[in-house]
Amino acid sequence: MKDDLKKQIADSLKKGGFPTELKVGKVLNERDWFNISNYIYVDKTKAISREIDFYCVKHSNSNDFRYARFDAHLIVEVKKSEKPWAFFIQNIQKEFGDEKVDHRTFSSVSYRNINHLIWDRLYVGFPTDNCDFNSSSYAEVFRDSEPSNIYKAIDSVTKACFHFRTTNEIERQKKTPKDDNGFAGDLFEPIDLQRPSLVNVFIPLVVVDALLVKAELDNNSELSIEETSYVPFTSYYVSEFEVESSIIVNVVTLAFLPIFLKEVEDWIELRIQGLKEARQGKHFR
Repeated sequence: MKDDLKKQIADSLKKGGFPTELKVGKVLNERDWFNISNYIYVDKTKAISREIDFYCVKHSNSNDFRYARFDAHLIVEVKKSEKPWAFFIQNIQKEFGDEKVDHRTFSSVSYRNINHLIWDRLYVGFPTDNCDFNSSSYAEVFRDSEPSNIYKAIDSVTKACFHFRTTNEIERQKKTPKDDNGFAGDLFEPIDLQRPSLVNVFIPLVVVDALLVKAELDNNSELSIEETSYVPFTSYYVSEFEVESSIIVNVVTLAFLPIFLKEVEDWIELRIQGLKEARQGKHFR
C-alpha cells in the first residue's frame, strides 16, 4: 500500500470517532474492566436492534458469591466533536439523604436480599459526591442544522441502560409481583443470612473527545461559562409500558476517563464492604 493512500485512510478515520473508541477501549483494558465493544441488543420498545459502543463490567475484588456480590456495569457511548458541548447546570444541595444527586435508583439498580438502609446509601462515595451541580439541558455550540451528537449519545446510553437493567440475571430470577420495578418487599425485611446479597448497578456513561463546558447564570443574571471535565445529566425515558423514568447519565471528557473509572472502582469496594458489614449487623457505611 502506498504511503499516500495510508495517509488518506488515516486522515479519514481520524475525522470520525473510531480512534477515540480505541483510546477508550485501551483505558478500560488498562483499568481491568471487562468490556465488549460494539455490543448489539434488541430495543423492545421499538422492536429494533441497537448498538452501544462498550458494555463493561467490574466485579468487586471482595465479592463472595456465598454471601455478597456487588457488580458495576458501564454502558458507554463515545463521541468526538469539533464543537464544544455545553451543559446548563443548577447548583444543588444535599436533598436525598447522604447522596448529593438523586440517581433514580430504581432505574439503575437490580438487587436481591438487601434492606432499605443499604439502598438509601447505595450511591454514597460515587463520583457525583464531588459535584455541587447537575444538568438537565444542553447545547452543541456552533451546531447548524445537523442532528445533535449530544442528544444521540445521551439517548443511546439511556435506552441501553434501561434494557440491561431490566434483562440482567437478577431481574430474570424474580418470580413474584412484589419483585416488579417499584418498592420491592425485601427492602423492608431483614436480610436473609442464608442467601447471598446481590447488587447490579448500571451506569450510563458518555465519553466525549471535545471541549466540555458548563453554563449558568451568575449573581448578576449574566451567563457564566467554565470548562469542566464531568457533568451529571438527568435523562428521561419512556418504557415499552409507557412508564416514564429518569436516570443520571455521566458525561466525561476523554482525559478525565481514567480518574472517573478510579473513583467508580473505589466506590465499588466501599459499597461491598458496607454490604458485608450490614449482613453482620454492623452500621452500614
